[in-house]
Amino acid sequence: MKFRLPKSQLTQILDKASMALPTRSTSSILLGLLIEIEENGRMKITGSDNEIRIEQTLQLTDFEAGKIVLPGKLFVNIIRSMPDEEITVTCGEDHVASVTTSRSSFRIAALDANEYPLSDPYIDDKKIIIQKEKFINMINKTTFAASRMDSRGVLVGALLDIREDQLIMVALDGFRMVVIRSALETASEKPAKIIIAARILNEIVKLIASPDFQEETIEIGFNEARKNAQIATENLKVTISLISGNFLNYESLLPSQFATEAVVEKESFRRGIERAALMSTDGRNNLVKLKFAGDSLKITAKSDSGNLEDSFPIVLRGPDIEIGFNSKYILDGLKAIDTDNLIFSLETSIKPCTITPEETGEYTYMILPVRVS
Repeated sequence: MKFRLPKSQLTQILDKASMALPTRSTSSILLGLLIEIEENGRMKITGSDNEIRIEQTLQLTDFEAGKIVLPGKLFVNIIRSMPDEEITVTCGEDHVASVTTSRSSFRIAALDANEYPLSDPYIDDKKIIIQKEKFINMINKTTFAASRMDSRGVLVGALLDIREDQLIMVALDGFRMVVIRSALETASEKPAKIIIAARILNEIVKLIASPDFQEETIEIGFNEARKNAQIATENLKVTISLISGNFLNYESLLPSQFATEAVVEKESFRRGIERAALMSTDGRNNLVKLKFAGDSLKITAKSDSGNLEDSFPIVLRGPDIEIGFNSKYILDGLKAIDTDNLIFSLETSIKPCTITPEETGEYTYMILPVRVS
């Protein structure tokens, strides 16, 4: 096997495929990148951790057909270290790969490509099409609320609730929940619900947000029965294993009525919470207290080192209320709100509240309060 490519071009495709490499694995073959060159010069580089499989393809002009597996991170680092010129990679029957330029040369041990796991057959059952920027926006504003504990099952993922002309993405971890809605480019034939791991969605963002990803829309094919999904373009194929299980009925978790609503200027509030977070180390809840009263919002926080009191004007509808929250959870939610003003909707000091943008109803951030004495 042999191929020759400029360093910049090889680096670009390796960066994409290597996103799927596992951090650690009991299988040494999965720590490698599969490189396959067909007789017509079509080269495919594959990385996989058995949950996400990224295949990047490229047409070669200077090549010899064959296939090998090279140690993924080592190979990527070697290519990055090379001079900025054409790089030649060759591998013979001795399974030792040579990586050379006019000035540098590496020899690295290759693995048998026949041992690399085959991908599960993907059969397109349903698909949706959504604007790329909308999809990126939905992921960025959702996945932070998914659980990071593998023991939480489906909660490590985000739910994609597919309606006729709308995609709803949901993530929750038991303390807060995000629900975001966006229109689809084409109507879905049938409603469906699939769950994709938050970490995989974040990797997808890195792929499709790169400058060389030219498509303006994303087509997501999926098969609920086979529990897999795929995003494919001419030169890139991302196959994803869906999470099995039933997601919580998020609609039943959203409060249906509120006694108090407050319109709050976002930046003033954010800066106030950031100041409060400096003093919100009372216990392990990062507790800040919010008192909505009259035409002002008062923020208080305390620790063994001192305390903070802050206040600013609001527009209040309904009775006064005092409530406590984890400051980190509030700040996480504020990062996802783009409007100048936000709306706090509250029922009591012990029931979940929601934070929404003032101008649009497409985003809802629900957060559980911390009991305060």
